[in-house]
Amino acid sequence: METAAATARPGAARKRLRSQSPPCEGEGPSELKLARLRFDCDGGAKGAWEHLDLVLSLQSKELSLERKIELAVEFLTTLPNDSSHGHKVHSIQLLRLVSFIGNWVQSILNFPENSKKVLQTFDPALDCRCWEILRVCVEKKPSISISLNLLKSLSHVASHGLGRVDSNRSHADNESIELFEQVFDCMSLLFSSNTRAFFNAGVDLWASCAIEVINLAQKVSANEDDFCPVLQKLANCLLGQFSSFLRFCANPKNIFHAFVDKVLGPLLELLVLLNSQANSCKHKQSGTMLKIVEDVLSNGLFHPQHLSGYFGLSSLNKSLSAKDIKGSYHRHLFQRFKGIKMENKAVLLAGFGYLLQLFVRRARNQRTVALSGTTLGRLHKSNDGSEEPQQHRESLFEVFIKFMEPMVLECKSYSQKDFSKLGVTRLVEVHCMLKSINVMLITLIEEKIYVPTEDTLEGSYFNFLQDIYSVLISISEKMYKFWMSAVHLEDVSIKKIVPLMFAEIVSAVGSFLEIEYKVLGDDLMKLWLMIFALSAFNTSSKDIKPCFLLASKISSLAAQVICTFSELRQVSRSIFRLCDAVRAFRGDGPDGVQGSFSVASLLPQECLESLTTLLSSETLMGAIRTSIKLMPQGQSSRCIEELTSDLTETLNWMTDCSLEDDLNKLGEPSIARNSIFFRKPNFLAGTYLKYMLVFLTQ
Repeated sequence: METAAATARPGAARKRLRSQSPPCEGEGPSELKLARLRFDCDGGAKGAWEHLDLVLSLQSKELSLERKIELAVEFLTTLPNDSSHGHKVHSIQLLRLVSFIGNWVQSILNFPENSKKVLQTFDPALDCRCWEILRVCVEKKPSISISLNLLKSLSHVASHGLGRVDSNRSHADNESIELFEQVFDCMSLLFSSNTRAFFNAGVDLWASCAIEVINLAQKVSANEDDFCPVLQKLANCLLGQFSSFLRFCANPKNIFHAFVDKVLGPLLELLVLLNSQANSCKHKQSGTMLKIVEDVLSNGLFHPQHLSGYFGLSSLNKSLSAKDIKGSYHRHLFQRFKGIKMENKAVLLAGFGYLLQLFVRRARNQRTVALSGTTLGRLHKSNDGSEEPQQHRESLFEVFIKFMEPMVLECKSYSQKDFSKLGVTRLVEVHCMLKSINVMLITLIEEKIYVPTEDTLEGSYFNFLQDIYSVLISISEKMYKFWMSAVHLEDVSIKKIVPLMFAEIVSAVGSFLEIEYKVLGDDLMKLWLMIFALSAFNTSSKDIKPCFLLASKISSLAAQVICTFSELRQVSRSIFRLCDAVRAFRGDGPDGVQGSFSVASLLPQECLESLTTLLSSETLMGAIRTSIKLMPQGQSSRCIEELTSDLTETLNWMTDCSLEDDLNKLGEPSIARNSIFFRKPNFLAGTYLKYMLVFLTQ
């Protein structure tokens, strides 16, 4: 049969004969000659024949795959640095050979994916030599053709990296470290020479690769093993290319659903983790990855072509037809929000606020882009330029409502539950929701989205803010009751999560003070009592680390209350309500003030200690000093008169507190009996005198 074939195709027979030589023991029939090849690259017939021998060897079915890789590496390492060296004809031949080798190595990188039934002794995608071969080919010929299936090989490498980080051998596995370095060098060079290498890949192929890379990024961001620096660079490289793919996609609408369904969840987890590490000294590289992840989310969810559709999803603007809203593919994102709560991944909830932040940034940068028939388009068609910022803020507030509504509804449902039956997992979920709400409120402040004078005639925006505040106070009351019982629990994780939850509540109250103080209502005394109660219970649990964070938040909120009403020229109002709250702060009794933030289960000494710390803190006293300095002279004198009158009343009340025997004889309930200052009346006098001195010395 070989003779017949040679007769039919004499040229082919001659080519096969050139590559044949007597086999050595353990080698294929042509391996001995190939082992003796010396690639001089000096041009001429000798180089051409040797190139042909290499091509035939790589195509041979008789040589092992590992031997072919060795031959390719041997050839590429002998190439001169200057590809233009030598004869022009020979340079062209070299480039053709390099192109062939590049295509060949890509085919074997994808070989395990295409031939799963074939038992392989090793995985080419995890052989650093294969990536070194591809890197040299790209270096010698930047225009080399790149297979889209290479994304599958990169997915495999990312999955392998994740496994290495999880294994106990991660510190000593130098072979894997070399692999990751070669892959990173190869892909960095490829993307720098061909930025559109994978732009034609399908979204499913990209999504599969991106998910593996995101999982890897999440693992290395929380790890400090030897692998992590190079794996982090590799993850940044691939996610950066994914971001470019999303940004320059010809039809972003077609990939929106796949992005939301497949990639959004893992990305949100990574986003929350990186934001938590943003200011950490241990994770200095997190900032770079955070920027890349934000770009991926912005380009996937808030592409310039998507923005107008979000503005069309107005909750309060009824001018758009129901048909237009129902047909918008943007609704899929908010439907995904509703589905996430069923996945028992609480951390995803914490990412919602960051998404609003990214949307507002992108919308701000794209304000000049007008799309006909959309809210944004009408905004830019306005003839009156002075109205444009107001209309833009109104549109942003309506989008803010869309992002906030799922969180508010979830918090409302939790406010009706018994927290003692939730367990740690659900408590973490509540904490994540509160954290997300806080991020959205901060965005509202930073971007100046809400302006009271620009509210609707019905006050719809104010009412929505008031609903949020009411829900937060409602859930905080349930949390507080649980906290009173959790103090005595053995579960340390619960003791840690509750102060963190209240830290978010306190931050949210501070945000509302800055957004619109009227949301809090007129009862400042109730606010002060809540602050005192949280401070007291926090002091009773001061051995738990998160309590230090809550103590700082409480002190800052107390000072913010003073400063806010100082700006409103109502300093005396906040201070006198503070004094009233101090007198009313006591344990429950038959005559006690029944409130949601009771301290009945705490010792009077614990309450006294917390108030001593809070009222004497430099943060609060400094705020009072500053507020009084800025007070108009007329108000200052009137405030001193009111404070003098209040002090006289308080001293008389304290005199009653000291008459314990008389109280016992009366046999009637007394507010003074339940006061935490029943045995320490001098504390309150000292506090009042401090405030009086502050007034008199300014």
